Amino acid sequence: MSSQRSNTSTRVRRGAGDSIFKCSSADLLSPASRRQFREEIGWHELGDGESGEGNARARGEYASLDVPILHQGGSKEYDIHTCFLNPVLMRLFAAIVRGPNAAAAMREAEDNGTDIASIAVPVTDNMGRIHQISCTEPGAIAAASVLAIWGKSTDIKLQARGDHTNIDYEGRFNEYLEILTTGLHKKSPSILHVFAEWDRILFPDAEDSYAEPGRNHGRK
Repeated sequence: MSSQRSNTSTRVRRGAGDSIFKCSSADLLSPASRRQFREEIGWHELGDGESGEGNARARGEYASLDVPILHQGGSKEYDIHTCFLNPVLMRLFAAIVRGPNAAAAMREAEDNGTDIASIAVPVTDNMGRIHQISCTEPGAIAAASVLAIWGKSTDIKLQARGDHTNIDYEGRFNEYLEILTTGLHKKSPSILHVFAEWDRILFPDAEDSYAEPGRNHGRK
């Protein structure tokens, strides 16, 4: 697991960071350079009398759901209709299971206005093929969300709790996973839409989907 965390953290920031986050590699290089992203990952100032991390000049905390990087369109407030739909999360997932080139291809397709689904699945061997990942799982979305926040944080090591921010990444993962699995259980339209969009982009030929069970059975 230590080796896996090291490989993942390297890929998220150095290997594919510029493609995932659409920023320069230098922006992700150090905690000081990543500090510019703290509002994007949920930082907000606290008023007088409120407690939080930081110092006397800038007291604040990191919200778990009022996080722009989680939302399509970058909403600063939790929106059930756009949460977990930021393209950053899908590019990050693609980079981990299919390699940095997959994230780069997705970024290029987005920038050129071409069909992302047509290039999202490379023909070469990759972790997705090795582990037979055939559709979007709840844990994939939760993990990509946590890793996106960590990727732009001032934290150095990828671990359960941030060494600089004190963000409880393990707790975040469990919180996001609960939202997703509960939404699936209740057949919440907004959560079903999340899985449908992820599968449309990342698994366009999937024979099954949490959003539409058995959607492609008999097609091949």
